[in-house]
Amino acid sequence: MMRRSGGFTLMEMLLGMALLGLLTLALFSALRFGTQSWERAEAKAAQVVDLAIVETVLRREVAKAFPLRVGQANENKIAFEGDAEGLKFFTALPAHFSTGGLSLVELRHVRGSGEANAGGDLMLRHALQNGFETELPSGDDTKESRLLRGVTKVRFDYYGRETDFIEPAWTTVWVQSARMPQLVRLTFQLVGSDEDRELVLPLRVGEEAGCYQAAFQRQCGPRR
Repeated sequence: MMRRSGGFTLMEMLLGMALLGLLTLALFSALRFGTQSWERAEAKAAQVVDLAIVETVLRREVAKAFPLRVGQANENKIAFEGDAEGLKFFTALPAHFSTGGLSLVELRHVRGSGEANAGGDLMLRHALQNGFETELPSGDDTKESRLLRGVTKVRFDYYGRETDFIEPAWTTVWVQSARMPQLVRLTFQLVGSDEDRELVLPLRVGEEAGCYQAAFQRQCGPRR
């Protein structure tokens, strides 16, 4: 009777190598899946933080919109201009600014160009204003900040009433009315997501804050 010598046969070695390869492939796939899940979770967490910061900034800026009166004295128009793509309004400078005065703020969706900036950016611009111009100056007088990158399907809506004789309603245009809107709603999507995100931003400063006084009467100009 022949006794088998120590070691493995060629068939056993091939089978062992095949099993080792399958095990290595399974471990690598699990590691890659875990890494991708971790990266997605980190990206999601970072996005949640970014959106929370953006919401805080927008609530602060829109809440202090100042009802600056523009135009002729008998027109009683307020310098608040909004459409579906963005809005412009004045805000009072904080008390610690020694210069005082007003700042013109513009919030607008800037469409992207190319795959590197698909969708576009949500931009916030500030400009110090000394007069009643509602156009932002260019150059060093304007400060621009990118709030969100990769934003698509942006829509602004405005809730309020233009006169005392109509019920408040949502509209996509609010241009130098005699009233300020009560709410601003921003609806948008982020690139790679089909989920609509919505922010409803209340305005806190009433129209009486921007009232002008007639020459011989200490009262606001008439509302229309």
